[in-house]
Amino acid sequence: FTKALGGGAGGGGAAMAVNGNRLYIAGGHGLREADISNPEAPTLLGELIDTGAINDHADLALFLHGSALYVAGGKGLVVFNVENEGPPVKVGDLIDTGALSDQGGASIQVVGTTMYVAGGKGLATLDVSKPLNPEKQNVATNTGLLSDNGGSAMLVVDKTLYLAGGKGLGVYDISGSMLEQKAKIDTGVISNDGNVDLRML
Repeated sequence: FTKALGGGAGGGGAAMAVNGNRLYIAGGHGLREADISNPEAPTLLGELIDTGAINDHADLALFLHGSALYVAGGKGLVVFNVENEGPPVKVGDLIDTGALSDQGGASIQVVGTTMYVAGGKGLATLDVSKPLNPEKQNVATNTGLLSDNGGSAMLVVDKTLYLAGGKGLGVYDISGSMLEQKAKIDTGVISNDGNVDLRML
């Protein structure tokens, strides 16, 4: 179906995001767009896009925020403008968040005008008051939760951010201007170098 998926010997990840009748698929080989007007028969559009953010060893994440599509991978974070029909348009240069590593996980959440990016090196916050031009604010490298080779996952419920990584589950208060870790939990289910996921039902 798409040459965007697939990684090398190190693994790699895959992620998807939906914008109306457009599906964005990313994997170890790049980013691809598909038309899902007919959900049972997606049609690939355009060519494979080299995002500049993805490698074939680390996990990756996609997050759609208004007309901005954020792609996080082992090389960093990039932004695409998807406001108009046609191929996603890359905006600006690769952003070094300070959180992503070339073999670790990647996850993104956006709350209001703040983006949270987690990876093998830590948890970063960026200002996205201008969605197409994120500005790095802070990075916490001592979460005690993330491992360089393990996955990461984030979930936000009201003013609480849950962050899971190879070393456990963290609970953060995001009601103020600064992240505040309130708890760290050894769940007993997460491995140091495995994948992890969080869902709210």
